Amino acid sequence: MLISESVFIILAIIACLVVVAVISTLLKIIFTFGKNFKQSLMTVPAYLGERFRTFWSDGFIMGVFRSIFFIFILIAIPLIFAFNVIEYVPTAYFVSYDGNRFDYKTYVAFGRMDYADSIIIVNKDKVYIFNETDKTLVLHDVEYSRSGGVKEKVCEYSISPNSYLETNYKPDYWFGVPNQISIKINFFESPTDSVRKWVIESGDEWFHKKYYGTPSLP
Repeated sequence: MLISESVFIILAIIACLVVVAVISTLLKIIFTFGKNFKQSLMTVPAYLGERFRTFWSDGFIMGVFRSIFFIFILIAIPLIFAFNVIEYVPTAYFVSYDGNRFDYKTYVAFGRMDYADSIIIVNKDKVYIFNETDKTLVLHDVEYSRSGGVKEKVCEYSISPNSYLETNYKPDYWFGVPNQISIKINFFESPTDSVRKWVIESGDEWFHKKYYGTPSLP
């Protein structure tokens, strides 16, 4: 099953809000057990209703501003949660080519995927790259040094036309590699002088750079 990233993020936000609401209501029920059960069940809706009513007490403009700010605060934590979770779920990329440029769509994958005549059982630790073009694609790594510049590495995976690659590496860049990146120091990890990144490029572009040292001409 495939779900688009945007839909997954919305579902994760809703799930987080529902969990918070359920926990809040259960806690209220526990602490008011035997006193006012109906009021306990209405805790979350009643609170939200009361908040929005007070926002509009000082006029329309302040009501709009306060409501937007309140919704932003309400969604901020679930949104951060969703963006962190999406980094650890199986991802499927579908690459297309319209004759002039490459493009790709990103999905979150669960369970199994039907592709061509194959049934793919999704592994939670893998990344899936589907090449739906008539050109060969290459997933390869590059190494950025702290002193600046980029060094091509030798680890590469070829993806034939109309096929897919199951890999451990999620692409950082698509069809272009920056000459330099900023390497941040992480005090919680061992110091490093380089950072490894992964790139998807067309086979023609990659092999021309690999053997001739320069990008191919358009």
